[in-house]
Amino acid sequence: MCLRVVSQSIGRSIRHVKDYASILLLDHRYADERVQGLLPGWIQNSLIVRPNWTQTRDALSEFFTHHTKGGKEPEQGREAGGGI
Repeated sequence: MCLRVVSQSIGRSIRHVKDYASILLLDHRYADERVQGLLPGWIQNSLIVRPNWTQTRDALSEFFTHHTKGGKEPEQGREAGGGI
């Protein structure tokens, strides 16, 4: 995988302090901790792995609710699962 290109693409979505974005890495290889370890630390620290679409959808909803309406802080960190 071209992780440098992936990292650059992710970085382009967040340019300023008040910017926020949700990036979906849908390739199953990103769930592998070895691959995650090749990503920059700032991406690793924000990475959340979800095992299915329902949990992913719910996490996205929570994320955007927090950022658009000042809701509760979304969950951070890495979790076990099969998809991101």
